[in-house]
Order: sequence, then C-alpha cells, then structure tokens
Amino acid sequence: MFQDVKSEDINQWYLDEIGTDNVKNGDKVKVELLDSGVNYSEDIDVKYRVNLIPDNNFNVLYEDFSGHGTSMASVISAKDNGKGLTGINPNAELYSVKVLDDEIKAPLSRIVEGIRWGIDNDMDIINMSFGTSVNSLILKTAIEEAGEAGILLVSATGNNSEKGVQYPAAYPQVLAVGSMNENSSISEFTSTGNEMDVIAPGEKIETTGIFSTIQSTEGTSIATAQVSALASKILAKDNTKSPDFVKKLIKTSAKKVQDNGVITGAVDGDYALEIYDEFASTYSPNSDVTEYTNAEDNLVYDTENFVEGLWRKDQHIELAEIAYEYYDSKDKDPNYLKLIVAGARAADVTVDNYDFTKIAALHGAGNYVANLKVAWNFLHWLENGKTVNYAAKQASSVIDSMKKSTEGNKFGISDNTAKICKDLLDCFSNLVNVDFSKYSAFNATDKRGMFVLQNINLLVYVFI
Repeated sequence: MFQDVKSEDINQWYLDEIGTDNVKNGDKVKVELLDSGVNYSEDIDVKYRVNLIPDNNFNVLYEDFSGHGTSMASVISAKDNGKGLTGINPNAELYSVKVLDDEIKAPLSRIVEGIRWGIDNDMDIINMSFGTSVNSLILKTAIEEAGEAGILLVSATGNNSEKGVQYPAAYPQVLAVGSMNENSSISEFTSTGNEMDVIAPGEKIETTGIFSTIQSTEGTSIATAQVSALASKILAKDNTKSPDFVKKLIKTSAKKVQDNGVITGAVDGDYALEIYDEFASTYSPNSDVTEYTNAEDNLVYDTENFVEGLWRKDQHIELAEIAYEYYDSKDKDPNYLKLIVAGARAADVTVDNYDFTKIAALHGAGNYVANLKVAWNFLHWLENGKTVNYAAKQASSVIDSMKKSTEGNKFGISDNTAKICKDLLDCFSNLVNVDFSKYSAFNATDKRGMFVLQNINLLVYVFI
C-alpha cells in the first residue's frame, strides 16, 4: 500500500528562494487562479470555483484533466499540515477560474472574460500562467482595466527562448516572471526581454498532481505561481497597497542575476518582507526605484533528493492502484494516470451518440458491489481473449446468480438492482470497440478504449 508523503520527504527547494515566513494574522488576500481548474485535494482549499468553458461540467474531483491549474494552486496555497506539499502562502484565499481546456488552451475572448470576472469580484491578484504571441487589443484593454481596478497581474514570460516575452506578461501593468534553475541561472527555455521583471524557480519543482500525486513540473508557469504567492504575502501586511507598490518591492528586493547578457532579478521573499517598512516609508507611485539591490549572494540548491511521482494515500488510491497494476504490470507508464481520470470522466459524456449520463450504475445508483462484480467479470473474460458475446453471457449469469439467495445472504439483489447491472453490462457491450482516441475528452492516443472502460467500473464510484 502506498504511504502518506510527509512534507520533509519532498524537496521544495524553491521555498528557500521565495521565502517561507508567512504573515499569519494579516489581511485576507484574494488570488484568482486563471487556469485549467483545480482538482479536489484535502491539501488545497479553494474559496470559490467558476468554469467559463461552455458545455464543460465535469466533477470538481477531476475538473483539471491537464493538472496544470492544480500544480499552480498547490504551490500558491497548499496547507501547511506536514503532509504533502506546503504552499508559499497557505493563508491566501484561492479563487479558481477555469478558462484553459484539457490541452491548456483558450481563446483570447475567454481569457478576457476571466480577467473581467476578477474585476467584478474584487480580486487582489490574478495569476496568469500562460501566454500568447498575439498583442490583442481586447486583451490589452482588459489588462489595463484590471490594473486600474487595483489588481496585481502576474504572468509568465513564456517557454521559448527564441522568442521575446509573451503577452500578457509584456504589458507594462503586468509583473512578468521568467524561470531560474537550482543554480540561480536563467532557465534555458525562458523567453526573455526588457519586459521581464524577475525570475523565480521553474525547474525540478514538485507540485500536486492527479489523485494527489506529487509530480515534476517545470516552466515559467510554475515560477509565476510562486511570485503570485509571494505577492499575496506582501499584500497580507496591507491589502490596500497598490499593484505598483508590490511590483516595485519585489523587484528592488530581488538578487541581481546577469546571465548571457540578460540582467534580471531572482526573487527573495524573506528580504522583501524584511525591508517592507523601510520601502513603504520612501515609496512614491511616481518615483523610480533601484532594482535588484539585494546584496545576498545567489545560492546553489541541492536537488539530489528531488523526487518524481510520489503518491499520497487517500480515499481514491486503492482503486487507482488496482487499475494501474491490473492493466500492465510490466511496462508502467505515468500517462496511465490520465487514462484513469479519463475513465472516471467518461460517466459525464456522450460518445458515438451513446449517453453515459443515463447509465445509472455510473452515477451511484444500485448496489456498488453488484455493479462492480458484473463489470469486472465482463472485462475479465475480454482480457482473456473471449468474444464480447461470451463475456456478456458470463456477466449476465453473474446477475442471475446474485438475484438468487446464496449462503450468508438471505436475500438476493432486487429486480431494480438487477436492471441497473444489466444496463451497465449493455453499455459495456455496445462500447467495447469504440475508438476512444478520436475524442479529446479522453486524451487516449492509442485506441485504448478497453482500458478506459476498465477504469469506469473501477473508479467512477469513488468520485460521486
């Protein structure tokens, strides 16, 4: 059985760079995570969720199929409870605004809608761990309006070193964040330019993933989330401070980095909070400040104990383990975890005009054990090379046997329960040959329709 992952077993080297002195009793700070949603986790509190993607109403437990938004959320505000990750500011109020789809993409119109949501709902910070090369007037206007509304905007410069800083990071109202490695050097993939304000750790970063796994993440996206978290700690001291104040404090407190002709600053959260009062006493919105005045040396961090793919034990993990072990014990692929999620999500979609939502067994109806027995029996015979008709006949006999009284069970299953089991069996029989690779909702690239179906019966019950 998988063991709980203790915080001390995770190498969160970036906490030393960003700073870990939380403002315990400060002002509440609203952080809007404009991203792909946040999967449910006991370690991540989400104050409010909104989904701006049309016709996308998946269960909150697996709303973030890509895992991108969940990773950002964990770095920003995961609980400090000794288990799993500890966020940079567990006291931040996190608002998840889902705009990015399963491929971490969104039209500019939806991004703008998310920014305007932040304006309408009085957000303090909007984290935008994404970018585009398109300098759009509607995006520029939304950014300007958010800045005028007193919202601090934090965005990623981009992950293409051959191109300049992307938008919205390139707009002057935005705090533009690049990535650094454990040697305090600018990451090779980082998009750089005069618009880049600071860099933050963006390589070998451990974050919360699918089923509360601990996964490896890199990029300017995750660096951006760290700076948003730091900004929330600064605002917690006084959330009436302007975005300009926070941006300038973060820049002036950073450590100067000069790398291949690029000059920028590596963020230092502890130092920013240390000089907060002095900086506030001399700050003027119209005055320039000296950037990157931190005299501390840039450090080199030990990442030898960096761990990938750690698991946390929770209510889902036992069934996830069964599916993972059962399907392929010889050649495991971490992408199977996404297929497991795809199986759970299948209950909420229509495929080839077949409506999964009408299969009662996939939505908690009937007898869970009876449903599982029927589905498992059907799939067992298919895995052993039998035909669909043969497997269906064997599984049907299981339904008949459960209707009869058996030793230790005075009464068999009811007629209604038997019907629910039969509907589930018919569903599997009809869809066993569907090529799920055609459907982006499943993200199955190699026609593993059978595996998706296995995961439906194994996992969907624990997500109700």
